[in-house]
Amino acid sequence: MRWGIREDAAADHSTVDIVLKEIENCQAVSAGTNFVLFVGDKYGSRTLPNAIPVTEFRLFRRIASWLQLKFEIVEKWYLLDTNTVPHVYRMLPITALLPFYGNLNPVNQGMQKVHQQNWECDERNMRNVLRKVAIVAVQQNKITEQESSKYFISVTENEIQKGIYTYSEVQNHVIYFERTLININLQDKMAKRYTDMTKNGELDEEVQELRDRMKNQLLPTHIPSDQTVHNVVSWTPRGIDPDFDEHGRYLTMFCEAFKALMQKQIDMGIKKVNESKIENLVMNESVAHLRMAKFKCMCFFGQEQLLRDICKAMENGFVPRPKKDKTVNEVSPGEAIEEEDKNDNGFNAATEESNNDDINGGNIEKDANEDDQLNIATDTKADTERENAGKLGPENIAEENVNDSDSEMNEEDEELEKLLNDKVNELEKMRQMYANMENGPTFASGDMSNETGTDPSRSSREELTYFKRTRKTRRPVVLYGPSGCGKTSLIARLGYMMKTWSPNAVLVIRFLGTTTNSANVRPMITGVIQSIWAAYKVNRPMDLDFNSDMIYLGQYLQALIWQVACPERPLYILLDSLDQLSPSEQAHSLAWLPTTLPQDCALVLSTLPDVTTCLDSARRLLRSDKLFIQVPPLSVEAADKIISAQCNSRGREVTRPQRNFLLDRFRECPTPLYLQLTLNQALQWRSHQQVKDLILGSEVHHAINHLFMKTERNHGIILVSKAFGYLATMRQGISTLEMEDLLSLDNEALQDTFIFHLPPDPQHIRIPNSLWSQIMADVKDVLASEMVSGRSLQKWYHRYIAEMAKDRYLTDETRIPLHRLVAQYFIGYWHGKNKPLSLFKGKIGWYPENTRDVPEQPLEMQDGSLNERKLTELPHHLAMAGMWREFHEHITTNINWLVAKVKAFGVSDLKMDLMLMLHQRDWLSEEMVKDKEDKPVVIEEEQEEANKQKGGKKNNKNIEKSKGKKKKKDEAEEEDNQTDRSENKETINEDLLQMYTHIDSDLFITESTIVQDMNKNNDQAENEDGEKTEAEKEGEEEAEDVEKAEPEYVLTLATALRDLEILIDIVTMGVECIRQSPYNLPVQISCQLGKSRALTPGLKKLVADCYEWMENTQIPLMLPQDACMPPPGEMLQTTLSANVHISVPVLLLMLWRTTSEQLALVADLSPIYGLPTTSIDELEIYKKLASLVEKLDKASSNFGMEISENQDYEQEQRVIGERNKGQWSNT
Repeated sequence: MRWGIREDAAADHSTVDIVLKEIENCQAVSAGTNFVLFVGDKYGSRTLPNAIPVTEFRLFRRIASWLQLKFEIVEKWYLLDTNTVPHVYRMLPITALLPFYGNLNPVNQGMQKVHQQNWECDERNMRNVLRKVAIVAVQQNKITEQESSKYFISVTENEIQKGIYTYSEVQNHVIYFERTLININLQDKMAKRYTDMTKNGELDEEVQELRDRMKNQLLPTHIPSDQTVHNVVSWTPRGIDPDFDEHGRYLTMFCEAFKALMQKQIDMGIKKVNESKIENLVMNESVAHLRMAKFKCMCFFGQEQLLRDICKAMENGFVPRPKKDKTVNEVSPGEAIEEEDKNDNGFNAATEESNNDDINGGNIEKDANEDDQLNIATDTKADTERENAGKLGPENIAEENVNDSDSEMNEEDEELEKLLNDKVNELEKMRQMYANMENGPTFASGDMSNETGTDPSRSSREELTYFKRTRKTRRPVVLYGPSGCGKTSLIARLGYMMKTWSPNAVLVIRFLGTTTNSANVRPMITGVIQSIWAAYKVNRPMDLDFNSDMIYLGQYLQALIWQVACPERPLYILLDSLDQLSPSEQAHSLAWLPTTLPQDCALVLSTLPDVTTCLDSARRLLRSDKLFIQVPPLSVEAADKIISAQCNSRGREVTRPQRNFLLDRFRECPTPLYLQLTLNQALQWRSHQQVKDLILGSEVHHAINHLFMKTERNHGIILVSKAFGYLATMRQGISTLEMEDLLSLDNEALQDTFIFHLPPDPQHIRIPNSLWSQIMADVKDVLASEMVSGRSLQKWYHRYIAEMAKDRYLTDETRIPLHRLVAQYFIGYWHGKNKPLSLFKGKIGWYPENTRDVPEQPLEMQDGSLNERKLTELPHHLAMAGMWREFHEHITTNINWLVAKVKAFGVSDLKMDLMLMLHQRDWLSEEMVKDKEDKPVVIEEEQEEANKQKGGKKNNKNIEKSKGKKKKKDEAEEEDNQTDRSENKETINEDLLQMYTHIDSDLFITESTIVQDMNKNNDQAENEDGEKTEAEKEGEEEAEDVEKAEPEYVLTLATALRDLEILIDIVTMGVECIRQSPYNLPVQISCQLGKSRALTPGLKKLVADCYEWMENTQIPLMLPQDACMPPPGEMLQTTLSANVHISVPVLLLMLWRTTSEQLALVADLSPIYGLPTTSIDELEIYKKLASLVEKLDKASSNFGMEISENQDYEQEQRVIGERNKGQWSNT
């Protein structure tokens, strides 16, 4: 329990508190066993309590005076602390009165010894006085035995009280091992390590009585027998001796019992967690944000005027619209623009046009059956209203607020019913026509009127984004202010007030950036839509694709809001910290933001004013100053109330002088963040501390640095710098296990840890588990936890604190080493490998062969799930560490990683990860030059040519040594090297044109100047080839008897970046196809590169792996034989998306290889396809299959489906194994 606790903790009497906090942490986070107890014959040390209640202390003082005991020694070390509620007398740190007690300076060694002796004497005297007084107090019934126990029990039993006696869930969470040694010889030197003895070498009877009481009375009544293991062992002069047969058997049985009990409790814990686990991801996301809102509202005070201003701005968002002659206020895009110019009081009509063309441009015929499509399930009242209104669909809710006549509504209902009947009759005629056809397409169930995918006259996109506006609309309200001004608390408080206004309202609140699904715009929008569906019981539309473009999703969200919001259940959407969104998919442009809302909906946003373009984008969209509210400074009165509330919630107080000092500093920096940071420090003050001795930063960054420095003093500057440095490097945060792994891999952290003690296991060296827990306990007020990929991650709860941590701990000297070690960790480089460690700072030790027991980090876990932590963190750390070779190996040319990334997070995140290394191009250029100077480099084009030319050619070193004999060869190499050095400064298009000169330029969109450059490059390449050929012939003649040696391929930075740019271009061209399915990524790479265009070894490996992946995958794909699309960097001139339907026999020929499987399945399907049902002739079946394949080839050729060098079509590759009325479809 005390492994890893620093010696300084004993000086301020915090050791016990640290251990008890760790027990609480284990009970909170451990699903299985959280406390394992080992009890032998030794009771343990008994220390003084850190605090004594005021009433008890004063009682003891009176009793000591009556007993004529010297209580002054107790009053010397215990001082009154009224800041603790209830008030206590707390013991001073040892160094407060004996400053040289823990001084390790050799110069002060003498004073250190004196002060240590003085403390031992004072401690012994206080212990005797307090125990005598406690016994008398119990006899006089002034205190209970339980209250007096803290003066007698050991530290071990104190921990047992926390972990067992007062714990309500001992069942399946605690394991108890008891060992009794018989016939202990007190004369043996090892005896004092196994039992409690006095200074005279005799058994301590008082301690033996306490131990027996604990073992025989207390523990059996609190721990179930099936969680207890008893052992009785004979004594030996060496104590427990593994070489002694009896002890060897005991140790073996002990290990087996420990393993069995641990496995049992872990399995039961996992089962319990799975049973109580919320599988609904939408629910998990909503609960996480609601919990944060509740936490932020706990101590919210002030800003009443600001809240009124927000409500007023929401009301001013209403825009009255003139009543028109039409039954409902249906407008075309042009009419909407005109009315916005006239009536929206400065709102941006142009922006409204760009965002709402599709929204308002539909027609009522297209929406006639939308209610049928969406299957809206609402309450009875809402259903009745929609039924009475003629079942018009989502626009009925908005129409409720329009005072139109019932007669007009009935006329429109009749018109809609007529249109619907006509459509149904038309579809029925089509059905009859298809039924009478002997050959031809089969009418499938998907061709019904509510399936827009098979009806060319209907657009599902337009229907899903269509809505009708009422005469009154509302606009979003935007809060803005500097970091730390309290925007998040305001959003949380506003959500609470909205639920107070309307208890039946639906509140969707998101604190962006606090969870994984709220850090990017696409999952955030998806989550909001799904929350609205769940709240209003709306079924997901069949044709809605969350992988569509963001503007479309924003338009659908706006239409959905108009569909569901109603007076009975208004909708409130609160989005905090828009600036925390990732900039991917143009999130900061706010093109996805609904800007026109119904009167029963409110949308409130918050953002920083100068960090991103979010505020400028919002102003461009809304164009009304009334909708933008700046958060003012917090008042002193509100700050005083917050101080009181925080003190009450934590059981603390501050004295009046301390409170005034705190408020005076707050007046200099009146922001909630500064108040929170300084208040966290103030709550640790003691009442006897004078204001002149207190230190508070004058600004936010000073307060943050003061917190960091205090943590460094408590736990060591090296260890804290390493821990906070690793936390600062992470993208999403860090788990406890990851932090322990990284600190265990860091030799500097281990050097600072093992100063007074050597590692207990020289073969497996790890950092003590409690170190990170102790550090987290000191900064728990500024840390936030988030569940990501099933793990609890810790991160700084505020952006400003995270930025300060990066500035302090990620310096130019430490940034690259920290990122490099984290990258190696997620690669799994140190798994199972030895990492030598030399200890010399305190204890001396050398461990050349030791492992750190870090995980393997596979891409796919044993249960089939993806390693999302690796997929998220690895590219970031490789790029920041400049590890471009590893980036090229593990990401750029690793098809398994690329597919897994798209499966887990989508193609947009993949593209962002690939761009990370390109952003380091300028910084890596010096590394590239150094790399070329240090070692000979073989250029890829030159390498490929060298592999083709046989006969006496040497490697680069041998060629460079023969300068006089190979002058022409050296000149050609020098020219190629100069070209390679300048490649980083050229664009990717120039590189691609040089690589793909064999492509027919008429197929693609190219400029004439580019074609001319390509011709010049071709001529130059031919001349260089001629020169190279002459030089090689000369080399062959002079090196006939020399052993042939092919030059070793060396990856250069220029090639690595070029391969990366090519991959980015491939992803960019196929982004829509890849977004539909991650399995299209290897197909896209093969179509654009193929076997002929991949010129570098890295790309060749990537293409080869793609073909292997496609052949081995369980998902049938249409595989391209070679490149059939434009090369990377160019564009498609024509695209064609087609659905190809293949009958079962043809699919059998494509998929099955075993004759028996073919025969069995064909026999089952023979009635459908007219095949012989008895005595099936294998040859006959193959003839029929061959005939069908021939027909299919002809049909595909007629429709342009045959792939050739002169045609470029984007195809759907995935085969959907779904049987539909005797057909399997390949789409």
